[in-house]
Amino acid sequence: MTKQDNDRLNSLFQKMELSEPSSAFESKLMKRVEYSVAKRHKKNRILSFFAAMGLIAGALAIPVVVFRLMGHSLEFNFSALIPDFKILRLDFNPVVVLIFLSVFLLLVGDIIVREKIREKKEK
Repeated sequence: MTKQDNDRLNSLFQKMELSEPSSAFESKLMKRVEYSVAKRHKKNRILSFFAAMGLIAGALAIPVVVFRLMGHSLEFNFSALIPDFKILRLDFNPVVVLIFLSVFLLLVGDIIVREKIREKKEK
């Protein structure tokens, strides 16, 4: 850049009048920032929910699968704790447990998708 071009730029900047942004601009900017923060917070909340559901599903499914692969069934003998209790054995079929967990997770996902669609329609 030559000195003459530099002088022209300086003169142009000196002639410019600085004005403050309008209140409408500031309010729109603040609304965008608030929306962005709320959206990020909601996304983090949803991810935390799915992580918790995955943790619970894993905590329930892993022991069932391990016991089943080892050839054991999960038995709870309630008669030792409560002598008059009539149910002596409860067997958990891991396939049934995993099917119910899958259906539960699909229902939760459906609820979340429907909520997002409803929020988009409201805007």
